Amino acid sequence: MALPVVNWTVSASQLDGNLWNVTVSGVIAPEYHIYDVSQDQEGANPTVIIINGGSDAHTVGDLQVLCPVERSADETLGYQIGTISDTALFSQQVMLDSDSADLEVYIEWMACTENACTPLDDTTITVHIGKEENSSNPYHLAGFACGILIGALLVYLGIRAGKRKK
Repeated sequence: MALPVVNWTVSASQLDGNLWNVTVSGVIAPEYHIYDVSQDQEGANPTVIIINGGSDAHTVGDLQVLCPVERSADETLGYQIGTISDTALFSQQVMLDSDSADLEVYIEWMACTENACTPLDDTTITVHIGKEENSSNPYHLAGFACGILIGALLVYLGIRAGKRKK
């Protein structure tokens, strides 16, 4: 199986209250580039990122491009075109309208080298935001386990100290 030309990941972090930041990152294979999200003309397929939270969340403001975009005249297409190489990085604020939401992040892109392009490709990645419904969160479990270990250690030390006094 061939390695993907662009390897996408999505993460979310809480900003304040119900406001979250969703970060979409794509590692682009060497020699390839993808196109900016704001292509005005037809010919080069822009990168598309759509975040859907259903009735549980909605986007706030515009998608932010956080990586360098190289703009140059494309002689074949006859206009300025924006390309992204190495790592694509985008950010979108999301407002949570309920206790939690599973956001579906749809990403569509075309990757090209100087000589050829891959077919238009897409993926959907789900990311969870909001209050955890269960205690399967690894950070919660680790905190719980540490609490038990510290408690057991304190009991053990208390017992040992009690034996020394006798």
